[in-house]
Amino acid sequence: NPSLQILYCDNNSLEGLDVSQNTSLEILSCPNNSLSSLDVHLNPVLGTLYCYSNIITSLDVSQNHSLNYLDCSNNSLNSLNVANGHNTNLGPSDFYAVNNPELTCIQVDNVDYSTTNWTSENGNIDDIASFNLNCNCTSAFPESFEEVGFPPCGWTLSGTNGNNWQQNTGASAYGTGTNSAY
Repeated sequence: NPSLQILYCDNNSLEGLDVSQNTSLEILSCPNNSLSSLDVHLNPVLGTLYCYSNIITSLDVSQNHSLNYLDCSNNSLNSLNVANGHNTNLGPSDFYAVNNPELTCIQVDNVDYSTTNWTSENGNIDDIASFNLNCNCTSAFPESFEEVGFPPCGWTLSGTNGNNWQQNTGASAYGTGTNSAY
């Protein structure tokens, strides 16, 4: 139903949930089920997502630009992408990804904001989790980028000759740096 705006399906032992046709969905509450995946990329006005206490391994809310509340705690997440261009819409009491023991990197669009506002002390994330602009990268600087197919975390191509890499100041959970020619 493309007109559906609110869906509550808590505590139903659901193993699958397809909301791809619910393009007007603003609130999705599906906690305490058996969902191993949840695809919300076709829900552009989704503002509130409760999907805690499932077995979800990967969650991407980068297309949910209206998102102002997310609770994906108590899952099996090893990948979480919240780089939707509006991380500042999620305050310290609006973002929860705790009790995901395999979640070490959370992809965001604003590392400084996320590090300041979403903390383990506030119960937002686990101690093992950190924030980065790109979690699909390596933390080691390889001999050749062809070895891994992508740059190390926090590094971008700079210069005009195509072989100058610069570490993004403040963009990496692995620290800051200066220009590095490669």
